[in-house]
Amino acid sequence: MIPCTITARTKQGVYTYTGLFQKTVEAKSDAYRRFGFPAVIAVTAIHRKSMRNNTQPTPPRAA
Repeated sequence: MIPCTITARTKQGVYTYTGLFQKTVEAKSDAYRRFGFPAVIAVTAIHRKSMRNNTQPTPPRAA
C-alpha cells in the first residue's frame, strides 16, 4: 500500500486528503469519482526515507 496525498481543484475550491492505495492510478481514479471529471487532480506518493540512512546519527566532527 502506498500512502498518497490527493489534491483536487474544482470550481468550488481546493480539496486535499490522504489515503492508502495499491497504485497512484487508483488514487487518481478515486479522486475523479469523488469530484468529477472537470476537476484538476494531483496525486503525490508519500515516500518513506530509507532506514539505512537513519539508523545512526552522525557524530559531530572535531574542529
